[in-house]
Amino acid sequence: MAINYFDENNNIIESVEKGCFYANAPFLQDLTIKKGDEVGLTVGNSHLTLKFMGRFKGALFDSGNTASPYLIMNSADYDYLDRDESTHIMNGKQFCVTTSDVDEIREFAKNYSGVYVNAREDCKGIYLYDMIPAYVLMVISIMLMFTAFVMLRFTIGFTVSEEFREIGVMKAAGIGNSSIRSLYIVKYLAIAVIGTLIGYFCSVPLGDMMMKTVSKNIVLGSGSGTLMGLVSSAAVVIIILLFCYNCTRRVNKLSPIDAVRNGQTGERFRRKSLLHLGRSKLPQAAFLSVNDVLSSPKQFSIVIVVFTLCILLMTIMSNFALTLKSEKILRFFDMPSSEAHILDSEILGEIVVDQSVYKQIIADTEKLLADNGMPGKCTMTMSTEFETSRKGKTAKISFYVMKGETNDTLYVDKGSAPQKTDEIVVTVSVLDDLGAEIGDRVTAVINGKGAGYS
Repeated sequence: MAINYFDENNNIIESVEKGCFYANAPFLQDLTIKKGDEVGLTVGNSHLTLKFMGRFKGALFDSGNTASPYLIMNSADYDYLDRDESTHIMNGKQFCVTTSDVDEIREFAKNYSGVYVNAREDCKGIYLYDMIPAYVLMVISIMLMFTAFVMLRFTIGFTVSEEFREIGVMKAAGIGNSSIRSLYIVKYLAIAVIGTLIGYFCSVPLGDMMMKTVSKNIVLGSGSGTLMGLVSSAAVVIIILLFCYNCTRRVNKLSPIDAVRNGQTGERFRRKSLLHLGRSKLPQAAFLSVNDVLSSPKQFSIVIVVFTLCILLMTIMSNFALTLKSEKILRFFDMPSSEAHILDSEILGEIVVDQSVYKQIIADTEKLLADNGMPGKCTMTMSTEFETSRKGKTAKISFYVMKGETNDTLYVDKGSAPQKTDEIVVTVSVLDDLGAEIGDRVTAVINGKGAGYS
């Protein structure tokens, strides 16, 4: 095979036995089949019974609801179906070219009609829907890790301060500062190592489970996952030791009496507090609470950061779920506002042969809905690729046109919506390919004739 295809377990599919097939996600949308089931495939007058071997993933195959279904089968089975004329109604071939000069390939393809070149950059948006959960999961994981480290810093500092009496006794007994600090560092080293080992071994099945939830249609993973896990575990141990080393620095400044008093000398040697009891109009409880916060800003700031991160995490997840449920984001995915979207291969076949039949298709669909008690108005979006040029730069651009009645508004980021028949709106990538700006004239070759657009 020219490129790699993967099964559901992310293993490369090396070959397909005769009488078997793999299918991509769109093929399985309305089917309740499992691995090993037999499926009847009819093309024209040819019929095959194939065994389903599972779902496959490919770098160039969209997994969205409106994507085309694809099958991978044995070449002998394909040759049998290829004899039927119906196989060639909508026929296409894909060539994979390894090159460092994509522009040269694009120039070469201009010599042939019906040839389109898609580079790696053009395919980045194929798995947008699948990558969104992966990115969200990554952001949540980073926030959870940061929250855990902040909590860890607070816990270690609080634990050490609670043991100031024991530290005072050890200092009074003549034990040196370095020995006291090493005692706590060794203790937290042992706790960190044990906790890291438990966390590492628990993260292996948990990580696999999380990866499966976001890699249903894409291949995610790393061959150095074990090494990265060990490096991350070692980094966690080092960070915990740094926290402990930082929290025990105060031991050097404490006298035995101060330590016995839980680190308090009873005197304030720093600058005066911002609040004064005689001038404050706050109630007693509020004054004491605010004064405690101002007296120990570091300790209370850690608590504030922890609560902020936790609330932020829940807010992000809630807003993300509500955003995806909102109909307002449909326009960002080139989807008109409607109750349903129909993608029918037979209708597409008729449009490819003759686009002028769209009026009859819309009328037939509206009649079908009315006959079944669902009256409504239909619109159809059609696209055709035309060679477009400006000042020596050329690009094959898909021109979209919507037929039928619609109340949708065309949104544009810059400029304005088309007001005349010779005006169009394009994406940023089209402007870059043509080296154009808003207001420039471009020429599209339609039916062998050049047509100018602004």
